[in-house]
Amino acid sequence: MKKIKVLKLNNKGSTMIETLVAFLVLMIVLAALFKMVSFSSELRMRSVDTGNVLADFNQELYSKGSYSKIKKTKFKTDLTLSEGKQGPLFYIVPADTADGNTDNALWVTDINAYGFTYDESDSLIKDENIIAPKAMQFVHEKDDTE
Repeated sequence: MKKIKVLKLNNKGSTMIETLVAFLVLMIVLAALFKMVSFSSELRMRSVDTGNVLADFNQELYSKGSYSKIKKTKFKTDLTLSEGKQGPLFYIVPADTADGNTDNALWVTDINAYGFTYDESDSLIKDENIIAPKAMQFVHEKDDTE
């Protein structure tokens, strides 16, 4: 009779509640892992799309001829100073000049700039919310209007 009593007190195994809680914890861990994998794959796809846009931008920028997906903007010397004379587009101001005074500035004349911007209406940029690549080119050009 003593042996039967020992078997009744020894409940090896788990209850239904313990099994459900363990399954719930397992599902939470698997959901967190799934979110991490999906987020990293989304970042990977976005970086591939950005690389494709940059490669297309560079290929078109460095090819000879007209641009179909790049908008070109020319920046030239149009700054009219207070005395009525034309000033340069670019000048270097000392760091301690905070009030915008250009008396001690080093003026760089005959420098024009070209800005290149990738077409922001492109489907990849618009749909994937990718930042359009941009570039600047500085050119020394003597202005013929002087």
